[in-house]
Amino acid sequence: MGILQSTEALRDFSVVAADGRLGYVADACFDERHWTIRHLLVNTESTLPFRKVLISPSSLFAADWEHRTLFLGLTTQQAWSGTAIEAVGQAATSCHMQHERQLRWCGDVAGCDILTKDDEPVGHIDDLLFDEEHWKIVSMVVETRNWWPGRRIAIPPRRIVRASWPAMIVVVDVTRGQFEPEDGEDADGRIAARSPRTYPRGRRPPQKTTPGTQFAVRSQ
Repeated sequence: MGILQSTEALRDFSVVAADGRLGYVADACFDERHWTIRHLLVNTESTLPFRKVLISPSSLFAADWEHRTLFLGLTTQQAWSGTAIEAVGQAATSCHMQHERQLRWCGDVAGCDILTKDDEPVGHIDDLLFDEEHWKIVSMVVETRNWWPGRRIAIPPRRIVRASWPAMIVVVDVTRGQFEPEDGEDADGRIAARSPRTYPRGRRPPQKTTPGTQFAVRSQ
């Protein structure tokens, strides 16, 4: 697996078109079935107030993760003439997109409560990590306030048993015994959550999944 990036850190990334800066990333949405990021919601710097566009990651030809910049293979006009969103609010946009395909805003998923199949509360979704090459979400980073306050663990989406997004509840097929400190990455989950973040929301620099004392799901 390649380098993992954070959807929280992705916010406010600068988006540069072929002929100049387009705007910045406000959010991203993923396909609930495959957990792959399909669109980036970009606040543009057009003359129209609050104009937003949806940009597919496939439209990107380069990404500078260190300097928080995404480069488009489109001109600003091509981006504006695509899937422009005039509405300021994301609610109507989300409903329209979900009607076409089960798409979810990453920002809406953050904060969802995580429960075990026995309804034992684990914590809440703090972040989503995706593979920068394929833009596929590989882990939900869960703040484990109910198990280990101040610690975070990584749970792969395939562990989800059911999800009630309107109620902000996600039930996962894990038990407390499946989590324990260990050195390095877990062979099953492939990633492990780091220590609690101390950075402002959406401002964390991207990180590599390097070994360390971390928490991960053990394979069964």
